[in-house]
Amino acid sequence: MTGRKDNCTGMKEKSMSEEIRYPENQKIIDCMKREVENAVGNGTWDKITSGHCPSSSMDNKALSAAACSMLEKLDTLEQNKGRAAFVKVRHGLTGEDFRWAREEFLKYNDIDKFAEVILQNQLETLKRLKDSNESFYGQAITEQVYQFALTVPDLFYGKRYGNRILSTAIPFHAHEYLNAENDKEKRYFMCHCQFARESILTDRTVSDTMCSCSLGHNLMFWETVLDMELEGEVLHSALRGEERCQFAIFLPDEILQKYTSNE
Repeated sequence: MTGRKDNCTGMKEKSMSEEIRYPENQKIIDCMKREVENAVGNGTWDKITSGHCPSSSMDNKALSAAACSMLEKLDTLEQNKGRAAFVKVRHGLTGEDFRWAREEFLKYNDIDKFAEVILQNQLETLKRLKDSNESFYGQAITEQVYQFALTVPDLFYGKRYGNRILSTAIPFHAHEYLNAENDKEKRYFMCHCQFARESILTDRTVSDTMCSCSLGHNLMFWETVLDMELEGEVLHSALRGEERCQFAIFLPDEILQKYTSNE
């Protein structure tokens, strides 16, 4: 994407598709293995992937089938520890991927102002892509999609409500999501996860333990921004049979006191 410009806030326009370069599948799989072993114990990965191990050579249907088998075994073995492990997977991203966000936050030192600016910049990016007929992570931004985005106050990295930041994901293919003929199609077009999305169209959906990975992505963003470890929760997800994916990030009192003006 090209053509960055200053907006009315004085902040350089930054879009997620400019700032985030997602790792390849194998790096994410390696991260899954490392975090599962750390959380549950050595040898756990081999137990849960025996005979059906995710691989970077698989297409998305095969990846989903392998992930379904893997997480069924992990949930049976240690569901809580498994969820904690997948929070740490974080799509393979690290704090360095969000260093730009930390730098921008330090211009404001205010969670609400920063979140407002981030959302506004993302909406401006969507409008620019719509007007220039360019894609956003491979999906077309139509007028319908843009108008939908304007109606979601906590889209992308979220908005603070009290001691929580709520964050709602934009659908993976928003135009198709908005025009889906049934709930299953809607959930399919909602889901971003290449390790799970195809399973939604089958009678054996990947466990929502996988959604902890997306929670971890959001946590990594805000942990980097606020320079401290945080806790969070998956509130809604397509893998749970819901039509949106939404996450909560919990803010400690010390952060509220330091970085909000109305607490």
